[in-house]
Amino acid sequence: MSVEEESVTMSFRISLVARDRIRYYCDLNGMKASEVIKASIAQFISPCLVNYDRNTRVIQNDVPTRARHNNLDLSKDKSSRNTEQKQEIQKWFKKFWVYCENKKMPDRVNKTIKEKWNVLKDMCPQETALKYNDYCNKEAMCDRKYCEPNSWLAGGGYDSEEEVKKEEGMDYDIS
Repeated sequence: MSVEEESVTMSFRISLVARDRIRYYCDLNGMKASEVIKASIAQFISPCLVNYDRNTRVIQNDVPTRARHNNLDLSKDKSSRNTEQKQEIQKWFKKFWVYCENKKMPDRVNKTIKEKWNVLKDMCPQETALKYNDYCNKEAMCDRKYCEPNSWLAGGGYDSEEEVKKEEGMDYDIS
């Protein structure tokens, strides 16, 4: 038996809805579930693997990227900043983004970092991201809406000291 003809057993989990749909399709067409799955692979996955080679990864350069936030390279910045400064901003952003849990609007975060660079360049991006995460967690625990990372950076949230907000009512110290 050649390598292409070998058969391998695989198992995977599917939702109950997907299972019911496969069973229904099998009843309509008189096919086995395994045949339906094989046909699905042949129909939908195989065309994507046109450039597949067993010794390399799948290479498809002609497929356009669908989301802008996948390309977070600031080197395409056409501003008059020098290249060294662009690279520093890019490194700062990438370190911040790794530790930031609320990864929304990366393009706006990039822009805000560029605008606030004179202040942010002396700060540690990891510590700044952790402060932002703490801010988000505290606001969420109090059922309040929190700012997106770009608004928090633009508003100087990294500088604000924690304000102790007391709930109305009596304070009891039980020891």
